[in-house]
Amino acid sequence: MPAVETEYRSEPFSLWVNNSLKRIPNGKASIAETVKGAPGLQLISRPSGGRSWKYFYQNPTTKRTDSVTLGPVKLTRELGENPVVGEPMTLGMAKELAAYCRRLVREKRDPKPILTKLKRDIEAVIVATWDGHKVDELFREYVANYNWRLTRGRPALPSTIEYYAARLGLRPDDRGGWKPTGNGVLSHWTGKIYAAHDGTVKIDHVEADRVLRQMAPAVADKTIEALRRFGDWAVYYKKANSNPFAILTQLHEHPERERELSAEEIRALWHVASTANGTLNYPYGAAAKLMLLTLQRPGAVRRARWADFDLTAGVWNVPHTERNKRRLRKKEANPVPLSAPALTLLNSLPHRGDYVFTEDGSNPISEDAKAAMRELHQHMSVELGAPVTRWQWRDLRRTGATGLSRLKVDTQFGPMGLYDRVIHAVLDHARDNIDATYIRNDYLTEARTALNAWAAHLETITSRRAEK
Repeated sequence: MPAVETEYRSEPFSLWVNNSLKRIPNGKASIAETVKGAPGLQLISRPSGGRSWKYFYQNPTTKRTDSVTLGPVKLTRELGENPVVGEPMTLGMAKELAAYCRRLVREKRDPKPILTKLKRDIEAVIVATWDGHKVDELFREYVANYNWRLTRGRPALPSTIEYYAARLGLRPDDRGGWKPTGNGVLSHWTGKIYAAHDGTVKIDHVEADRVLRQMAPAVADKTIEALRRFGDWAVYYKKANSNPFAILTQLHEHPERERELSAEEIRALWHVASTANGTLNYPYGAAAKLMLLTLQRPGAVRRARWADFDLTAGVWNVPHTERNKRRLRKKEANPVPLSAPALTLLNSLPHRGDYVFTEDGSNPISEDAKAAMRELHQHMSVELGAPVTRWQWRDLRRTGATGLSRLKVDTQFGPMGLYDRVIHAVLDHARDNIDATYIRNDYLTEARTALNAWAAHLETITSRRAEK
C-alpha cells in the first residue's frame, strides 16, 4: 500500500470536505469556502457532489479579480506525489500550487496562462508515453463523482452509490476513497485499458457480455445498468469516444417473487430464532422476529437504532433516510406502532451500541447475511423434518402483508377485513397522487389495530408448537 500523508487523513479535514455538499442552500449553484492559511485558495462544492480547488487573485494586467481552477479534490496523497494542474489533489497539494500562483502574482505574471501551458505540456508528455485510461482508475473516478448527472433533480443517496459501486466491483475504503471488492466486472478487468488516449474504446459489448453471463441473473442485470451509466459518464467527460455498454440489454427474466411462508414455516422459524445458540438467536433470529412483527423493510430493521424507538409510547420512528432509500422522498419519520410482543422482544434485547442488531457493537448486521440465512434454512429443515424452500428476508414482509389481508378485526360494525390503504400504511408504501392530495389520514390508529391483530395471530401460530 502506498504511503500517504497522515496530515490529510485527519478526520476534521475529511469531514469538512465531505460535509460541504450538505451545506449548499436549495437553488444555489455552488458554495466557496476559504482555506485557512492559504490566501486566495478556496474549496468549491457543487450540488452534483463535485468539489475542486480554485485560486482567486488580482490579475496583474487588468487589475480585476480573476481565478484559475487548480484541480478536483482528493483526500489522500501518495509519498512523493507532486501537484499537477487539473489532476485530483489533497489540501496540501492545493496549498503548494496556490503558493506557486501567489509567487507569480508577486512577480506581476498572470498564473492562468502559465498553468494552462503547464497542463498542455504535461498532457503532451502523457499522450506520448501513456497507453490510455485503465478500467480500475476510471471506475474509481466515476464512483467518486457519481452525482455528475442528477436523477429527478436530486443527488443519489450514499446507499445507492455504494450499491452500484459494488456492481462494478468497488466498496468504500477508510480514507474517503474506493477499493476493489474482488468481485464485479472489475475482478475481470483490473489493469486493462478501457480507452486509448485518442478515446478509442478497448473493451466492447462482446467482452462485457462474456463477463456478465458468468454472474447470477439478478446481479448481471443490475451490473448492466451500472455499466451503461458509467459509459455515459466516460463519454461526457471525454474519457472515451463511445459507450460500448449502451447496446447491452437485460439478459434474464425476473418474475415477481411469490414466496410466502406457511404457518408451519413461521412456527419453525420462530422456534429456531428463540432457541438457537450464537448469532442465530441474536442478532439474526431477533431481527427476523421484528421483521415479522412490524412488517418493515429488511434494510430498515437491519439498520434500526435504539434512538429511533420510543418504547414508552410504543412507537418506532423509522427515519426519513430509510424511507428515501425506497424513493419515497419523505422529509419526516414514519411512526410504526409496536405491538405488545414487539415491545417484549425489544426489551429483551441487549444494548451493544447504537444499533439494535449488531455483532460488533459498532455496525449493523450485514445486508445479505448469507451464512446466517443458510443456518436458518438448515435448522428450519430439521424442525420441519423436510427441506425448507428457500426464502429471503423480504419474503417475511410479504408473508405478513398477505396474512394481514386475510385477518378480520373487531369494529363497531362487527368483524371486518382490513382496507388495502391500512395495509399500505403499515408497509409504508407510496400513495398515488390523488390519495396523497385528498386523503390526509396517516392511518396510524388503524395501523396499530392491524399490527396488534397480526401479532396476536403470530402468537397463535407460534404457541401451537409449545403445546405439542
